[in-house]
Order: sequence, then C-alpha cells, then structure tokens
Amino acid sequence: MVAREFKQLIIFIIIHQKTIECWNESEYQPLIKLLFRESGINPYVINPTSGACGLFQSINCDYELGNVKQQMDWGCNYIKRR
Repeated sequence: MVAREFKQLIIFIIIHQKTIECWNESEYQPLIKLLFRESGINPYVINPTSGACGLFQSINCDYELGNVKQQMDWGCNYIKRR
C-alpha cells in the first residue's frame, strides 16, 4: 500500500513540475481535473474501445506507457498546438 501511494505522489510531483515548466502554477488544478477525466491520472491506462492510452489518452499512443515526464511533454505540446 505504501509503495503505491509513494508512486502516486511521484506522479503528482512530476505533473506539477511539468505544469509549471509548460504553463504556470495557476494551470495545475485545471490540468489535474482534465487528467482525472481522461485517465484517472494513470499513466499506464489503455482505453479498451479506442486504444487511446496514458494520461492524456493519446489516440496514437505517441508516448511510452508509464513515462509521466514524456506524457506530460506530449500533453504540453498537444495543448499548445490547439
């Protein structure tokens, strides 16, 4: 149980750091809400219907499952392009 909680804490810390790098502190809470809706903040999740994967549910699964830093970089670039 402790290991899982520690792993989740690390995920939140990485998300927070990457949010500040890409946007700013005020975007952290909205991003967390988005990630809860998209993936339950699970960097390993795969949608059984669409095949979308990871934190941002990329249709093409353009990042490595479980790699939170890579997924956050992808999400930053994706959102900035939109």
